[in-house]
Amino acid sequence: MMKTYSTILIEKSALPSIQESLALGKRILEQKLATYQRRLREFEATFKFDTSTFAERFENGELGDDKVWFVWDHARSAVAVLEKKLHDLETVRYEA
Repeated sequence: MMKTYSTILIEKSALPSIQESLALGKRILEQKLATYQRRLREFEATFKFDTSTFAERFENGELGDDKVWFVWDHARSAVAVLEKKLHDLETVRYEA
């Protein structure tokens, strides 16, 4: 599949600030991701099944409506979103 690209134009003098800001944002996303991944491991240890099994059972309505299942599902969704954002940041390329 051919990739398409977007172009952002900034003054060359602003490039270091942009790079630094993106690096900072990446570190923050990595910290958030680690926090949510830790939460997933805690849920898995507590309930003795992995997150993919949880997702299947939750989506099939097998677990009911207890708040804990929605918190687990939120953590699972947050991990997916954060992984996507980090992947997107990894694709940023600079041309001076």
